[in-house]
Amino acid sequence: MDDEPWRPLTAREFEVGRLISAGLTNGEIATSLSIAPKTASAHVEHILAKLGLARRAEVAAWVARVAPREVPTGVAGSKRPNGSEASLRPTWAETEQAVGSRP
Repeated sequence: MDDEPWRPLTAREFEVGRLISAGLTNGEIATSLSIAPKTASAHVEHILAKLGLARRAEVAAWVARVAPREVPTGVAGSKRPNGSEASLRPTWAETEQAVGSRP
């Protein structure tokens, strides 16, 4: 597998992609990353444009294809910021470890 499977995305965009693949909404992504909802939305739009995709489901499929070990598998009892059941989400540190630092 490629050394940098998340390319052409930035590490942050890849992290957002992982959260999309976990089923989070833009608002939940914003809460999870402590960013504004508009910033989360911008990240999603950039991901779609860079990958030439039209739907979030396509982003989730792309993440599963390029980094299958990095996609959360879902753990009973884990919660989204709104309290609903969700897959475990990666932290920024976990994403940085998975994708490495970029110049």
